[in-house]
Amino acid sequence: MNSIVFVCLIGYLGTLAATQTVYGWGFMNLRWIALLVLVAVSGLSWLIMRSQKGLKLFLDKSSIILLVYFLVTFSTVIEAENPLFSGLRWSSHTMMLTIFLVFIRQNLTFNQVQKIQVVLKIIIAVLLFLSLLNPAPQTIYDSLQVFRGAMGNANTMGQIAAIGTIIYFHSFLTRRGKWLRYLEFFLVCISMAVLWWTGSRSALITVITGIGLIIVFYRQMVRNKMFWIIYLICLVSLISPTLPYKVKQFIYKSEDPSSKFMIQMTKSRSEIWSAAWEGFKSRPVYGWGFGADSEITKDWTIRLTALGTVKRDAVNDFLFMLEGCGVIGLGAYLLLIYIALKQRLTRRQVLTLEKINYKRLDPKEYYLTVSHIHAIMFILAISLLVLVQFDNTALSAGNFISVVIWLSVASAGSLRKEVLSKEFGIYYYSITKAQGSQRKPFTLSSFRQLT
Repeated sequence: MNSIVFVCLIGYLGTLAATQTVYGWGFMNLRWIALLVLVAVSGLSWLIMRSQKGLKLFLDKSSIILLVYFLVTFSTVIEAENPLFSGLRWSSHTMMLTIFLVFIRQNLTFNQVQKIQVVLKIIIAVLLFLSLLNPAPQTIYDSLQVFRGAMGNANTMGQIAAIGTIIYFHSFLTRRGKWLRYLEFFLVCISMAVLWWTGSRSALITVITGIGLIIVFYRQMVRNKMFWIIYLICLVSLISPTLPYKVKQFIYKSEDPSSKFMIQMTKSRSEIWSAAWEGFKSRPVYGWGFGADSEITKDWTIRLTALGTVKRDAVNDFLFMLEGCGVIGLGAYLLLIYIALKQRLTRRQVLTLEKINYKRLDPKEYYLTVSHIHAIMFILAISLLVLVQFDNTALSAGNFISVVIWLSVASAGSLRKEVLSKEFGIYYYSITKAQGSQRKPFTLSSFRQLT
């Protein structure tokens, strides 16, 4: 049953990626079919697995927090300007989070998370090369000469490239095969080049966040390769002496980078930010309804192709939630952020993995530890959560970036659960060995006292 869930998950990811290119816009409804299939299959698998293990429908701490989030946001649907629209968006959003943060997070295995990482790499590579080789002719450039690629939108294209940069750079650091490292580094360069051509500043912030977290997680590995990184920067600077000017042009999004920094940085977003803020002030407690803004009409009818989009979807998640769900919704959104941050491994847990030598080796000499795979999924989740505070949203089940966020959180959470079980086993062994023949029952509460 687990393998069927995995196939449905990959199908959902692939459908989202395909329908968000300009070539798949005519098949947008397929993503909702894929979502419904995945929620049915993953939910059934979750129930069967718990039944086989003799477990009741016990909810862990993260699941209880998620339930509180659902209840709070549902109250904004009841008070919505258009309950039908907000109800549909809330339903699809709830299905997505339940799939990833309950069903899949509790059932994913290490091998499946490893395969998910590989599938993400393949999807990103396909989107990048499709964009380079066959971009949409009518939308390849706009007035500012930014690259739109196959996604039809420069910011979305940049965000895809940002995911590629982070995930390929991590593999470049952790790969042991020399030629595979060269391939990963080549893909990093391709991703960064596409990001640069898109002119997406939110994507650049995502990459800076991701690379910064990788440096924190892998200080020694980055230090060992620092010479080559500095060498590459110097080489690019030598080849392109106008690079400093182009960097300013990229940041300012203006042909005249001499103008004031903050004015140019907020120029493209100030109007939509102001509109969202005014919408919030009109209905500060419950907002206009989950996923809606102040321009929502009361006579909205079901349009599945537009279910995941309203006028201010791309504003940023902070204002998106504030306008749609008011103050109480924003508080609920912070619970989601807490769930994501909670999936981090502590330093002690990483050392525990090293202590038990929890390593896997495949025929290609690609060493993967649980901590390596956990690190990249956690880093990807946090980097993309930073992204949605500037652009896009983490709350739409029909959005590829949003699904990657919660899939990454689920993957990191499942590996964290595996680490905790190993850690529990080590403490149990050490305590019972010390107690000898007079051993006492070792419970979860005694383990928590030790930790």
